[in-house]
Amino acid sequence: MAPRSRKQAVSHFNVMVVGFSGAGKTSFIRTLIEALKLDEKKEEEQAQSPTTTKKRRDSVASETSFVNVEPEGPIERTLQPYTVSREIEVDKERILLTLIDTPGFQAEYLVDKQLHDIMKYIEHQFDLTLAENTLLTKMKYF
Repeated sequence: MAPRSRKQAVSHFNVMVVGFSGAGKTSFIRTLIEALKLDEKKEEEQAQSPTTTKKRRDSVASETSFVNVEPEGPIERTLQPYTVSREIEVDKERILLTLIDTPGFQAEYLVDKQLHDIMKYIEHQFDLTLAENTLLTKMKYF
C-alpha cells in the first residue's frame, strides 16, 4: 500500500468542552461551528468571484447575517456527551476537528464523580480508537 501524500493526509484534533451547567459550552460549540462554516462560505465566494472587487448584495452584510437555521447539537440541556465533526484546512493542512460537548457539572453532585464519568468517556473513546488502529494494522499485513 503506497503511503498517502501529506496533502491527502488528515490530522485529527479533538476538543472536549467541560464545565458547569449553564456556562455556555453548547453555545460555544455552535458558535465555533458556525464561524467555521462562515469562513468556508467566504472562501468559496472568493474562489468563485472574478478578480474584481464587486460585492454581492447578500454578502455585504455583517457576519451575523449568515445565521444557520439548523444549529448543531441538541436544543435542550445536554444529558449525554455528543460530538460534532468538521473538516477544516489550516495552512494547507486538512484537519478533522471533533468537538465533544459534555453535560454540565451540577453543583449538588460531587464534582469528582462527574469528572470520573468524563474520564471513563475519554478512556472508552481511546479504547475504541486503539482497537480500530490495531485491526487496521493487522489487516495491512494480510
